[in-house]
Amino acid sequence: MKKWFVIYMFIMLACLTVGTSCNSLNVSVEHKISLKNAGTINELSMGHLYINNNELPPFFELVIIENQIYQFVLRENAGRAYGYWPEDEFQLPPINIVEEIDEQEIERGWYFSDLDRKKALTPGDWIWIKSGDIRAYVDAGKLPNFVQTQKANLINLEKS
Repeated sequence: MKKWFVIYMFIMLACLTVGTSCNSLNVSVEHKISLKNAGTINELSMGHLYINNNELPPFFELVIIENQIYQFVLRENAGRAYGYWPEDEFQLPPINIVEEIDEQEIERGWYFSDLDRKKALTPGDWIWIKSGDIRAYVDAGKLPNFVQTQKANLINLEKS
């Protein structure tokens, strides 16, 4: 039990640091951990990711905010963990700046693109997401609109 407490405190400290670093981009990021079946053999640590005070639904396999990567972990793959977790081992690929973002994309709040094909003049507070075949740079403030309009195309990881 003492080992889990130390791991939990380390993760909490790391998450607080990540949340602070992202605030410089006008993006509020919080990673919270909750326990399900606490104190039992079936205890499960659940990672919740909040962007601008909105909990991210379980649709994104990867979320990249500034240089921090969050991966959605399925219980089958991690044993006692589930949900969004910061990933330390992932290395960002070199980003190739391609054509310039246009006004329509800025107004809409997203454009579809692989991580390494970022458009010139993409605002700094945009995040990158991956859900199945969908990859996009998204304005963090318009993420709920993106989810609403793309929901039929996004993978629901809770039902996978």
